[in-house]
Amino acid sequence: MPPSLRALLDGLIDYAGLFPPASLDLDDAAARYARYRSGPDAWMLGRFIAPAARLGGLDPHVARFAGPPLRVSVLAANVATTPEVFPAVREAVAAARAFEERHAGRAVADRFEIRAPTGIDAKAFGDLVAAAEESVARDAGEPDIVFHEVPVADTRAVAMAAKVVADHNQRLGRVAAGVKFRVGGETPDDFPSVPEVADALVEVRDADVHFKATAGLHHPSRRPAPDVPGAIMHGFVNVFGAAALAHARRLDSAALQRVLAEERLDRLIFDDDGFAWNGYGATAQEVAAARAEFCTTFGSCSFDEPRDDLRAAGVGIGRR
Repeated sequence: MPPSLRALLDGLIDYAGLFPPASLDLDDAAARYARYRSGPDAWMLGRFIAPAARLGGLDPHVARFAGPPLRVSVLAANVATTPEVFPAVREAVAAARAFEERHAGRAVADRFEIRAPTGIDAKAFGDLVAAAEESVARDAGEPDIVFHEVPVADTRAVAMAAKVVADHNQRLGRVAAGVKFRVGGETPDDFPSVPEVADALVEVRDADVHFKATAGLHHPSRRPAPDVPGAIMHGFVNVFGAAALAHARRLDSAALQRVLAEERLDRLIFDDDGFAWNGYGATAQEVAAARAEFCTTFGSCSFDEPRDDLRAAGVGIGRR
């Protein structure tokens, strides 16, 4: 496998089997995740994603995870209005810490995901980011990271969130928070357009902020969503390949839109020299740096579909 492809896919897929469209029960999702962790493609696997309210259901399954600790990304309860956010954050952190105490050395809940209320302003969002940081602060060990979800289609919200998160991280002198983008869902309106995704990538890149993605990224390249008539799914190779080029080559939105819109995987080329698309390129080291410093992971309710599609398509491996 070319080093650039390995760098792009390394730990890329957070497993969200509990969520639609898979909507597995917890026993099934945990069993699958354990199997994936011990399989040959475990290097592509990220954290297990679970709502805070369901962490207790993981208790009987922790013992089945041999080797490194089970790492969990915890979702706070969704809220509709700003005053309700803070208790939801505190409850999520309390559930995560109790889960860690029950499984000391065997499980770690070190990532949190919070959906910001629609229409939240910069001050309220800053208060949310600060409150989340206060809640997740540890006395010792590696600090946690909180990803705050904002709507990709709302360019002003993305720009606001990127600036607030960047200022927050700068004050702390470390990556304490990031931004989360939802790029799919159950209706056509849940799928942001190519220009909206490109603009969002530019905003977080220019702010030097980490992001993660979720929803609708089961497949490596763009294609119609099978269960949502009229919607086009974004490809995870498109999104994270574009992000890598954005990070390495400072591409603008217009250039990123062309990468994001590419439907032919054989034009997204990974070889011994790096990753390339239509004259733009990044070395394997630059792709790895983008993953470490910018484009982190995406949540998928399936770990099989992304791998099956990669094998079937060859992921554009070839000559420049």
